[in-house]
Amino acid sequence: MKLLNSISALILFLAAFTVHAQTDFINAKDFMALTKTCDKLVIVDANKPKNYDVNHIKGAINIYHNDLYQEGDIKGLIKSPGELAAFFGEKGINENSRIVVYDDGSQKYSTRVYWVLKYLGANKVEILHKDLDDWRAARVPLTAAPGKYDATTFSPNVNISIYANIDDVRDRKDLPGVILIDCRTADEFNKPKNYDVNHIKGAINIYHNDLYQEGDIKGLIKSPGELAAFFGEKGINENSRIVVYDDGSQKYSTRVYWVLKYLGANKVEILHKDLDDWRAARVPLTAAPGKYDATTFSPNVNISIYANIDDVRDRKDLPGVILIDCRTADEFNGLKKSDGHIPGAINLNYADLLTETGAFKSPLDLKTMAADYGITADTEIILYCRTSVRAAVAFVAFQNILGFENVKVYDGAYLEWAANHPVVQ
Repeated sequence: MKLLNSISALILFLAAFTVHAQTDFINAKDFMALTKTCDKLVIVDANKPKNYDVNHIKGAINIYHNDLYQEGDIKGLIKSPGELAAFFGEKGINENSRIVVYDDGSQKYSTRVYWVLKYLGANKVEILHKDLDDWRAARVPLTAAPGKYDATTFSPNVNISIYANIDDVRDRKDLPGVILIDCRTADEFNKPKNYDVNHIKGAINIYHNDLYQEGDIKGLIKSPGELAAFFGEKGINENSRIVVYDDGSQKYSTRVYWVLKYLGANKVEILHKDLDDWRAARVPLTAAPGKYDATTFSPNVNISIYANIDDVRDRKDLPGVILIDCRTADEFNGLKKSDGHIPGAINLNYADLLTETGAFKSPLDLKTMAADYGITADTEIILYCRTSVRAAVAFVAFQNILGFENVKVYDGAYLEWAANHPVVQ
């Protein structure tokens, strides 16, 4: 299992695919409105002091993560709850303050301060991402004058559920049930055999093609019973703690993720392959194949995230329902690899949901994009592509990052529809 340093772990904590607190991110426009209406607002600049001194948001105080640490041989260990509470109290922050924290745009420092405050029991902490274009548009005021708030008392209510000490790591890191899955292909388009060359130590290889039926329509997943038997043979059951990763494209890891969630796996997480991040965290790689003891997977099918061809036909034109084609514009328009798209669908290329490194865009960016397409939390979303591999990327973006609850993948996708119904350009 990958062990990260504290800063990297916090970024993953906020971006984890079990995200439940999307409201902990605030954009510049909403922030400016908040400054006019909230009398308990505390603005925290989490940048290095030398950067804070040059300029910062008007009224902000400076709290750098190093201010929160113990002295000693082990760098980065936070102070005791009592010491932290006293520190924040002197800064004018208590457990009921409305707190907005930001940094240089890297998210490293703001997320560290955010996590410490949440660990200490602060009730309302939000992160403002530094996007200069966004800030200029919202007219966020900057100044070099230091901010200050009246001292108060912070009464800590420690949230131990988000904290692990060395004993927790020692006692839990090798527990049975933690399964690593490398979702890369063994051999595709004459590329080197990715998994065979190297993979995270202990990982097994499951490529999405392993999960499909044989037949004329490519990409249709096997029956729940067949899938359960397959995963059970691989050492995976519904209660396993599962981490999946791929080549960094998100396509293969999200497809396997979606199949596992459809089958009823309780705990599945996605690890993005960022080689710089992996090197920094010293992720152990090997060519030795991983293996887990066979087990029994008892499926509990989650039909709410699945759509078949009849669902698409009957629901795609209903009010409040949106059918999204996640392919490229050329595929959607019938110019490349297809004759068009399902009538009534809109086009949102899955790649637009990702950054240049292949990571998912921020919740704020995704929420803005969704709004541009008229998609809200109340919308019923049905996703497809050619074989619904790319559609799984959009599924994770909408359901796990944005928290939209009514999101389905049409498993048969374009190939099944085109074999049975007309398409349009």
